[in-house]
Amino acid sequence: MRVIGYSQRQKEWLPVEIEVSFVPGLPQIHLIGQADAILKESLIKIKSVLRFLEVDLPKSRQIIVNLRSAAFKKKSLDLELPILIAILTELGVIDFLSCDEVCAHGELSLEGKIFSSDLLLIKKSVADRRLITGFHHDGLLSENHAQFLSVKELVSTYSVNEPDAGKMKKPPKKKNEAAVPAAAYNVFSNRTLAPDFEKDPTQVLFTEDERELLKVVSLGRHSLLLMGPRGLGKSTLAESLNYLAEPPDEETFLHQMKYFFVEEGRYWRPFVHPHHSISHLALIGGGSQCLPGEITRAHGGILLMDEFLEFDPKCQEALREPMQNKNVHLARGQKYHKYECDFHLIATTNLCPCGQWLPGKSVDCAYSHSRCSKYRDKLSGPVIDRFHILSFMRGSQKQDKVHSLASVADEVKLLRAGFEDRRRKLDFSTSYLSQGLKQRLDNELSSLRRLTASVEVAKTLCVIRGESELNDALINDALGYTWRPFLDLKSIS
Repeated sequence: MRVIGYSQRQKEWLPVEIEVSFVPGLPQIHLIGQADAILKESLIKIKSVLRFLEVDLPKSRQIIVNLRSAAFKKKSLDLELPILIAILTELGVIDFLSCDEVCAHGELSLEGKIFSSDLLLIKKSVADRRLITGFHHDGLLSENHAQFLSVKELVSTYSVNEPDAGKMKKPPKKKNEAAVPAAAYNVFSNRTLAPDFEKDPTQVLFTEDERELLKVVSLGRHSLLLMGPRGLGKSTLAESLNYLAEPPDEETFLHQMKYFFVEEGRYWRPFVHPHHSISHLALIGGGSQCLPGEITRAHGGILLMDEFLEFDPKCQEALREPMQNKNVHLARGQKYHKYECDFHLIATTNLCPCGQWLPGKSVDCAYSHSRCSKYRDKLSGPVIDRFHILSFMRGSQKQDKVHSLASVADEVKLLRAGFEDRRRKLDFSTSYLSQGLKQRLDNELSSLRRLTASVEVAKTLCVIRGESELNDALINDALGYTWRPFLDLKSIS
């Protein structure tokens, strides 16, 4: 019978097969297969547990424990339980008659208590195998998953001295503990799913244009570059998109647990808001250990880059490939990693050092024309072209702000049901469009990315407005988000 444990290499859990053999020699346990010093110290714990179980080591035999494969160094304390199970099985103390492979995961105390960590990631890897762990707050997920408080309970369950040895038994319930169906458990069972939003959503108000922009960007997950004078609420609008985001799924949650620390009690899709002084290595990932960066932490969520022009040009340019490919390939020395980074990029910026300049608006600027032009030159054409939506935020009267964030969230929630399915069914064909608009799309749009962005935004508008196919009006409205602001930026550069 094979016993499988899991050891952590950087941020990944890799399977390790535990092999045990008895050879002539002094009664000692030897660990081979690139075990680190901490794991070798675990042999003292295992001897203590064997003594507690009153299990004698074979006389004149040494126990060789091999950790396969030997391709990487094992350093996880959670290999203590699988090593002990492999030894007890080889000694004939326990037996699993109904299966050829058992997966185990847990750290031991000197008296044989079992502790498990990062269990959700392990369960995902061994969904179709028998898994033995310590008690965990998620409870039993399947009939093939057994949890025990101690090794003593495990031995009594699988002891070869009992007539029903080897059959899977459920561990004893605690007093007053109700039986809960396996299907009732999920990865969010002990967490509140709610965004971390400090402001009162009923008091955050927007104009009609801002309301439509929020709906389009949130539902379509379109990348947004929001530009305008200081003090108009660009940051507030950008942060509101986190409140409107879709509730997290299991894949996003497990991705976060795999690479980063996840707080207990509360969870929402990632909302990463790096300071503009961040280096491009911290943003993209890398370093001597080839670790993931902020864009990987934002996978499945929002990456907000406030004051976009203040970021180092290396940071801006480094975003080009990840925005396009939704993953990043890192190579540092002999280390090579591929990290997923499907993030929703939201950027805000002023267009002048004075913070007041806007196309078509006369402003008394305290800076020279050359300095203002140099500031705007930080926005390179290829970077701008990666944004689906470009928008200039303009001042408005207080009485025009009549839509609260809470009401916008209610609208988005109603539209989100089946949104992606309806959007996916829409096809773009120039046969739906007038001849004049066809020529405009062919002659005016400067790149294929601008055309793609316009079509994607038009599809989002089509679903929001409840229409069945793309038409001239939808394409023209989409160009108002994707192309006209692009022309305004080109005219001032």
